[in-house]
Amino acid sequence: MPVRTLWFSELNAAAASEVRRLLLAYRAALFARLVGPALDIAQTSSDGEVGRGLGAYFEQIQRRSQAGSDLPARHLAHWSPTFLLQRIVHPACSPDMRARLVQHLLVRLMLDAAGAEDRLDRSLALPGPSSGQLIDLDAFKTFQLPAALADGDPCGFEKPLSRARRMVGTLPSRFGSRLVGDCRLLGVDAAAKARPGAGAKARVLTFRRSIDEAHALLETAWPEAVQWVRLLVPAFADLGRPPSADLTRSESYGPGCPIFLTRAPSGWNHAEDIVHEVQHHRFHLWILDRPFRSLSEETPRFVSPWRADVRPLYGLHLGLHAFVTVNQLRVRLQGRLTTRLRDEFVQTHVSNLFAFRSILEHDDPTDEGRRYLVTVARALLEHDRLFQAFATPEVTARIDAAFAGHCSRLSGSNGRLKNAGEAVRNRHATLGLATHIMGGGADAH
Repeated sequence: MPVRTLWFSELNAAAASEVRRLLLAYRAALFARLVGPALDIAQTSSDGEVGRGLGAYFEQIQRRSQAGSDLPARHLAHWSPTFLLQRIVHPACSPDMRARLVQHLLVRLMLDAAGAEDRLDRSLALPGPSSGQLIDLDAFKTFQLPAALADGDPCGFEKPLSRARRMVGTLPSRFGSRLVGDCRLLGVDAAAKARPGAGAKARVLTFRRSIDEAHALLETAWPEAVQWVRLLVPAFADLGRPPSADLTRSESYGPGCPIFLTRAPSGWNHAEDIVHEVQHHRFHLWILDRPFRSLSEETPRFVSPWRADVRPLYGLHLGLHAFVTVNQLRVRLQGRLTTRLRDEFVQTHVSNLFAFRSILEHDDPTDEGRRYLVTVARALLEHDRLFQAFATPEVTARIDAAFAGHCSRLSGSNGRLKNAGEAVRNRHATLGLATHIMGGGADAH
């Protein structure tokens, strides 16, 4: 199975088909979890049109499912329904934004039904057109309904879009994914997350240029990663300027969905961010097989080397899977690392060892999980050779002191944590465990 490999593997037709199958399984499970919260919003929304739109949407899905129609499966094969529902139920979603997202959701269902001439009820109507522009969630361009759909046939709609929408400015990227210049179109308000005045003086490239530079880097250093981006990432959305050129941010909301990125001073930043987020996508698909017991536990009892809050062990799994791959990218490009990137490699390696040790001591893997840990152990041992070349005493002392303070602060405010002790931070002991694991099991990756 292609998602079982830690690193990006080559994607042939059979592998890509398997990934699409996993995507559909993931989306079906996520959709089932989102139905309740979305119906709660439908019943409590102050916007009657939004409430009626959501209610009618789920009624149509339920009717088709009970009738044995393949419309629900075709609908969930597209990335947007589960993505939009996640944004619709998010507590920070404003009423205007929610109305726009419900429009997107309903139009997606219309298009899926129109493609198979599956007639929907006339009671299914869009919220008012004043709530914002619509975009085609396949090509990210001006939305134009097929003439038959706009005339109410075969879906039963009576011209649901009564006002022309202006063009949405998007651009292609060399990855093949579209570039969305206004992340609010996808239900994410970057301004709400930024500090006032943050990033005003950060020297960054245009969004398109840094994405295309990232493509050039990955095409050279890790062409298989580009294949995975093409398969899993329909778009990159611009989050605007970062707080500073050294503090870029990335986020995504599940496998097969757009990746949101702040602008960056170079393509290198975006290459690392894209690798990081695509690994999150792959991890979510891999854990459908439940390779670790902790993946069903949500109690936050662990220090994370990457977060200021206490996390469940699942969060350390997610971070390790992504950051060990970011460091592998740096290994592949080691001849081009600046002093800052070498220091970041050192910091990331220390964090990865801590997360790996925490997982070894507190999780219960299946056979598949154990094979994965062997792969991670091999990577960490390889990375440690470069760590020894890059790590100066001053840098490692600073990292160790900062991390000890991080563990102490979290322990003081959260009671007894499972991995806050000094032993977990012992790099030499962790490397010894990695070596032991390497000798105790076969690597199927």
